[in-house]
Amino acid sequence: MAVWSRPRFDMSKTKQVYRNGESQIVIQDLIRSDSGKFTCTADNQVAQPQTKKANLVVKYFAGIDKSRQYAKAGGKHGDTVTLICKAEGTPEMQFTWLKEDTELQSNSKYAISSTSAADIFDTKFKSELTVRSIAKADYGTYTCKARNDRGEDQFNIRLNGTIRC
Repeated sequence: MAVWSRPRFDMSKTKQVYRNGESQIVIQDLIRSDSGKFTCTADNQVAQPQTKKANLVVKYFAGIDKSRQYAKAGGKHGDTVTLICKAEGTPEMQFTWLKEDTELQSNSKYAISSTSAADIFDTKFKSELTVRSIAKADYGTYTCKARNDRGEDQFNIRLNGTIRC
């Protein structure tokens, strides 16, 4: 006999099935917070019970954090400025940066860095675009695009000039 379990999980929304020598768990009405580790314990009442872990990852796309704090950045001529884009979802996000419909790559002008998942349950990701040695041509609208196999979103970030008083 095999039994599935998970601490602090509502097991009433599951159905445990034993077919062809395998134990399976079916979770009804799956939601994001159902992601986690489940334990299957097999006990034949003869030998010691055996346990195996199974990871459940619920795939979703929540989109980009469009908070006002990320919508604008500023810097004066010669400064280095970093634009931030945060997105939530699983599996891992892929980020793309554009300036006026032209895709940007890391080079002597731009540095692009993005966080990657430390484990399969990571859901929050960040990408940064660093613009080095700002010149007049660098001011304008930058677009961050985030996507995974469940969806995609984009967010415009305005880079403005600043003056010293």
